[in-house]
Amino acid sequence: MPNTCCVPGCRSGYKGRTEKVSLFCLPSDGVLREKWKRFIPRQETGDFCFDSKYVRVCEKHFDDSDIVCADEFVVNGEKVSLPRDKPLLKPCAIPRKFDGLPAYLTKPKQRSRTLTRKSPAKRRRESSSCARKTEVHAKPGTSGAASCDEDLALPTDLVGEGPTCTSDSACQTDEFCQPSRRGVLMFDEMSVRKSLHVREYDMALLGKVNFAEHTRPGDNEKDADQVLVFLFRPFLGGWSQTVGTFCASSAAPGSVVANLLLQCIVHLENSGAVVQAVTCDNSTSNRSALRSLGIHGDRKNPQTSFQHPCDLSREIYTVIDPPHIFKCIRNNLQKVGKFLVDSLAILLDDVLLEPTESEEEALADLSPKECILDYLAGYVAQKFSEMCCNDCVESLKGLQRSPSDLILVKSRGYLQVPSTKLLNLLQIAEKHAEEFTVKQTAGAGVYMGIVEQVLLDNRTASAAVGCPTHFARTTTEVLHLFLRCRLHFFTRKKNKQSRVTKRATCPAGGGRKPN
Repeated sequence: MPNTCCVPGCRSGYKGRTEKVSLFCLPSDGVLREKWKRFIPRQETGDFCFDSKYVRVCEKHFDDSDIVCADEFVVNGEKVSLPRDKPLLKPCAIPRKFDGLPAYLTKPKQRSRTLTRKSPAKRRRESSSCARKTEVHAKPGTSGAASCDEDLALPTDLVGEGPTCTSDSACQTDEFCQPSRRGVLMFDEMSVRKSLHVREYDMALLGKVNFAEHTRPGDNEKDADQVLVFLFRPFLGGWSQTVGTFCASSAAPGSVVANLLLQCIVHLENSGAVVQAVTCDNSTSNRSALRSLGIHGDRKNPQTSFQHPCDLSREIYTVIDPPHIFKCIRNNLQKVGKFLVDSLAILLDDVLLEPTESEEEALADLSPKECILDYLAGYVAQKFSEMCCNDCVESLKGLQRSPSDLILVKSRGYLQVPSTKLLNLLQIAEKHAEEFTVKQTAGAGVYMGIVEQVLLDNRTASAAVGCPTHFARTTTEVLHLFLRCRLHFFTRKKNKQSRVTKRATCPAGGGRKPN
């Protein structure tokens, strides 16, 4: 099976094992593949063959130095380490650790020989003679300098892939060697399945057409089935960097591609990279984008380069590559973390007023919608019951309110009765969420649209929750949790409806599928 280790005695990946380990397939290089076969203590039989695509070896059989768990980049002169979702093996890694093998595969360890006992006087004489030999050997000489330098091994911390750090961190972008910074910018469109998702770090709705400020009016409501990817790779370096990804519906317009291409070049140049060429396939939209930049294939006067947007004295060359080169883009895309300032807390800090300690009495009769919202408010109060500030926790609980019927039936004693202010805050957020998800088609910026309307609502200031010291932060976290849950159920419902409408089955009596 592809999710189990092939080493005898290793149970990684088998059922019943809760430990999560990474599995690596055999290398495609023939010489390195034969080395793996010689080192792995297993013979090929009728049911097992190393050439099978399902053969895997887990990370327990490699040295820690052979596994790359994080990627290192240089951003604004500082070394940034980003953990990888999936560990990567170094090119020359070979499995060498095989503990717990069966008895018939375990080789007996060689017994250490007992050193002959020597008298203290003899040991002192031998040690002094070795010291003299070492001193003579260490004297500088011209005859043996070349041979000594040839045999010296470089330290492992000075060898790496990509823009690694040097001793002077301030020179990483300005004085880094030019061959390692010069490269080519590739861009291509990849097909994706239509679906909606909410990105965690900025709560953006993914799955709609989004070209940032270059999005044309009316396109942000279309479902995306393509992703436009920009990738930079140096000529002399084993690293690559994803510059940007943009959702598109079918092929992106040529004018939009041209603007995004120039914007990516400017960002790369500001980061220290040197873009000398761009490459893409020969699709219609790409030809239109390059034509708008002055690229044409006239036989009498061909134009294969355009002026650099950051340096008018330089030219950027255009290369139309065969499509198979872009198959490598999928393997080079990497997920990276984002460092984002909590902008929602900053906005709410300017809008919210200091909350009062008095609470209004809850309404006696609640509609079904209000009961569900009251139930969700109890869920939010339970989630924030372990906050460090006890005053903030008490502001979320309704000590003077009686629980609704839905909370009594569903809570089983675990949900909290929400306070009136918490319920009012969620009612405001729900009202504006319905405006962006029910009354109109949701776009990529649905989260920020809801937040802006909540900030502009006059009732938001009086509905703030939390103590006088932490009310802005507490209100921010409550709104973020509620909108996150709200958009999660919204996207799940939309994806379910999309699958139902597209599902078609053959009739029981045979024949063609219904249209």
